[in-house]
Amino acid sequence: MFNNDVFIFVNISSAGRTGHDYDNKFIGDDLQWFGKNSHSLQNASIQSMLKPKGNIYIFTREDSNNPLFTYQGNARVKEFHDTKPVKIIWEFNDEKEIRHNQMAEEIDNPTRYIEGATKKVSVNVYERNPMARKKCLEHYGFSCVICGFDFEKVFGELGIGFIHVHHIIELIR
Repeated sequence: MFNNDVFIFVNISSAGRTGHDYDNKFIGDDLQWFGKNSHSLQNASIQSMLKPKGNIYIFTREDSNNPLFTYQGNARVKEFHDTKPVKIIWEFNDEKEIRHNQMAEEIDNPTRYIEGATKKVSVNVYERNPMARKKCLEHYGFSCVICGFDFEKVFGELGIGFIHVHHIIELIR
């Protein structure tokens, strides 16, 4: 647990590094997960999952020899069973999140394939003053004064009113 958030790392179809081999698996979009043999529903860590103060984040891997886990999503308890070990069925909160366990519908076998992932990309965008561009085009027209390229001459009607404006002076960053 960190800042009231719970992070769960799950081995799927693979014994953990301690040798325990639980029947952790995806059932449709839900995840069946088992706690440690020594934990009951009254255990503090299990209680923090059943009554979370923050978010619950689930990570999985299919090979305990691989140290890398795959983020599956933000989840909540769908159901739990007072068994040894404790059994919890997790459901994922955000349907828009891409979960790596989901199989393409056209695949009939139980093998899981990662279809893709979302990654965040940050870029700096430098934009010119649109009024300065407009004045430039009013004065020089749609044929580039720097390189001489004219989209209308090359592409005909499709190129009318189109230009990529070259600049002599670089933007100050």
